[in-house]
Amino acid sequence: MSRTSGLGSKFEKLRPGRCHRPVFMLKIMTFRPYIFIETSEQRPSSIAVAGWTANQMKYIDLPEFFTSESLPLVKDIVRAHFSDHQGKCHLCGDITGYRFVLSPTESIILDVEGNEIGRENGKFWPRSITRL
Repeated sequence: MSRTSGLGSKFEKLRPGRCHRPVFMLKIMTFRPYIFIETSEQRPSSIAVAGWTANQMKYIDLPEFFTSESLPLVKDIVRAHFSDHQGKCHLCGDITGYRFVLSPTESIILDVEGNEIGRENGKFWPRSITRL
Protein backbone atom coordinates (compact mmCIF):
# COMPACT_ATOMS: atom_id res chain seq x y z
CA MET A 1 0.00 0.00 0.00
CA SER A 2 1.42 3.39 -0.96
CA ARG A 3 1.62 6.34 1.40
CA THR A 4 -0.78 8.36 -0.77
CA SER A 5 -3.40 5.69 -1.32
CA GLY A 6 -5.50 6.97 1.54
CA LEU A 7 -5.52 10.49 0.10
CA GLY A 8 -7.41 9.62 -3.07
CA SER A 9 -10.82 9.56 -1.44
CA LYS A 10 -10.27 12.98 0.11
CA PHE A 11 -9.39 14.54 -3.22
CA GLU A 12 -12.08 12.81 -5.27
CA LYS A 13 -14.58 15.41 -4.08
CA LEU A 14 -12.55 18.20 -5.63
CA ARG A 15 -13.97 19.18 -8.97
CA PRO A 16 -11.85 20.40 -11.86
CA GLY A 17 -12.23 24.09 -12.68
CA ARG A 18 -13.08 25.14 -9.13
CA CYS A 19 -10.82 27.14 -6.90
CA HIS A 20 -9.96 25.10 -3.83
CA ARG A 21 -7.76 27.61 -2.08
CA PRO A 22 -8.70 28.69 1.43
CA VAL A 23 -10.79 31.83 1.51
CA PHE A 24 -9.98 34.34 4.23
CA MET A 25 -12.64 36.82 5.26
CA LEU A 26 -11.29 40.24 6.10
CA LYS A 27 -13.08 42.29 8.70
CA ILE A 28 -13.53 45.74 7.28
CA MET A 29 -12.86 48.18 10.06
CA THR A 30 -14.98 51.29 10.11
CA PHE A 31 -14.37 54.37 12.18
CA ARG A 32 -16.10 54.76 15.53
CA PRO A 33 -15.60 57.76 17.82
CA TYR A 34 -13.35 57.21 20.81
CA ILE A 35 -11.52 59.01 23.59
CA PHE A 36 -7.74 58.76 23.63
CA ILE A 37 -6.17 59.04 27.07
CA GLU A 38 -3.12 61.33 27.19
CA THR A 39 -0.55 60.25 29.79
CA SER A 40 2.69 61.38 31.41
CA GLU A 41 4.66 58.46 29.96
CA GLN A 42 5.08 58.27 26.20
CA ARG A 43 6.03 54.60 26.38
CA PRO A 44 4.23 51.95 28.43
CA SER A 45 6.16 50.36 31.30
CA SER A 46 5.72 46.97 29.61
CA ILE A 47 5.95 46.99 25.82
CA ALA A 48 4.98 43.30 25.70
CA VAL A 49 1.75 43.76 27.67
CA ALA A 50 0.85 46.93 25.77
CA GLY A 51 1.39 45.12 22.46
CA TRP A 52 -0.55 42.08 23.59
CA THR A 53 -3.52 44.24 24.62
CA ALA A 54 -3.15 46.57 21.61
CA ASN A 55 -2.70 49.40 24.12
CA GLN A 56 -6.45 49.37 24.86
CA MET A 57 -5.88 51.00 28.25
CA LYS A 58 -5.36 54.26 26.34
CA TYR A 59 -8.78 54.20 24.64
CA ILE A 60 -12.40 54.62 25.68
CA ASP A 61 -14.74 53.33 22.97
CA LEU A 62 -17.85 55.37 22.23
CA PRO A 63 -21.06 54.57 20.35
CA GLU A 64 -20.91 55.29 16.63
CA PHE A 65 -23.57 58.01 16.87
CA PHE A 66 -21.40 60.33 19.04
CA THR A 67 -20.73 63.68 17.34
CA SER A 68 -19.49 67.11 18.42
CA GLU A 69 -22.99 67.64 19.92
CA SER A 70 -22.18 64.76 22.28
CA LEU A 71 -19.43 66.81 23.94
CA PRO A 72 -21.36 67.30 27.24
CA LEU A 73 -21.67 63.51 27.54
CA VAL A 74 -18.00 63.05 26.67
CA LYS A 75 -17.07 65.53 29.40
CA ASP A 76 -19.03 63.45 31.92
CA ILE A 77 -17.29 60.26 30.72
CA VAL A 78 -13.88 61.93 31.07
CA ARG A 79 -14.57 63.15 34.61
CA ALA A 80 -15.90 59.73 35.67
CA HIS A 81 -12.95 57.91 34.08
CA PHE A 82 -10.39 60.16 35.78
CA SER A 83 -12.08 59.69 39.14
CA ASP A 84 -12.59 55.91 38.76
CA HIS A 85 -8.93 55.39 37.82
CA GLN A 86 -7.61 57.86 40.40
CA GLY A 87 -5.78 59.83 37.71
CA LYS A 88 -3.67 56.84 36.59
CA CYS A 89 -3.53 54.86 33.37
CA HIS A 90 -2.27 51.29 33.74
CA LEU A 91 1.24 50.95 32.26
CA CYS A 92 1.32 54.60 31.15
CA GLY A 93 1.58 56.78 34.26
CA ASP A 94 -0.54 59.76 35.22
CA ILE A 95 -3.48 60.85 33.08
CA THR A 96 -2.71 64.35 31.79
CA GLY A 97 -5.70 64.87 29.48
CA TYR A 98 -8.06 63.36 26.96
CA ARG A 99 -8.67 63.62 23.24
CA PHE A 100 -12.22 63.12 21.92
CA VAL A 101 -11.69 61.79 18.40
CA LEU A 102 -14.93 62.38 16.54
CA SER A 103 -13.80 61.57 13.00
CA PRO A 104 -10.72 60.07 11.34
CA THR A 105 -9.28 63.62 11.09
CA GLU A 106 -10.89 65.70 13.88
CA SER A 107 -10.35 65.78 17.63
CA ILE A 108 -11.25 67.89 20.65
CA ILE A 109 -8.60 68.15 23.37
CA LEU A 110 -9.88 68.06 26.96
CA ASP A 111 -8.21 68.48 30.33
CA VAL A 112 -8.73 65.98 33.17
CA GLU A 113 -11.85 67.86 34.32
CA GLY A 114 -13.42 67.62 30.86
CA ASN A 115 -12.87 71.27 29.91
CA GLU A 116 -12.18 71.90 26.24
CA ILE A 117 -8.61 73.08 25.66
CA GLY A 118 -8.69 73.15 21.88
CA ARG A 119 -9.41 71.38 18.62
CA GLU A 120 -6.90 69.65 16.42
CA ASN A 121 -6.95 68.08 13.00
CA GLY A 122 -4.73 65.16 12.11
CA LYS A 123 -4.77 61.47 11.22
CA PHE A 124 -6.49 59.59 14.04
CA TRP A 125 -7.59 56.49 12.12
CA PRO A 126 -6.71 53.70 12.02
CA ARG A 127 -5.83 53.58 15.69
CA SER A 128 -2.23 53.06 16.59
CA ILE A 129 -0.74 51.24 19.56
CA THR A 130 1.79 54.04 19.74
CA ARG A 131 1.17 57.59 20.87
CA LEU A 132 -0.83 59.87 18.58
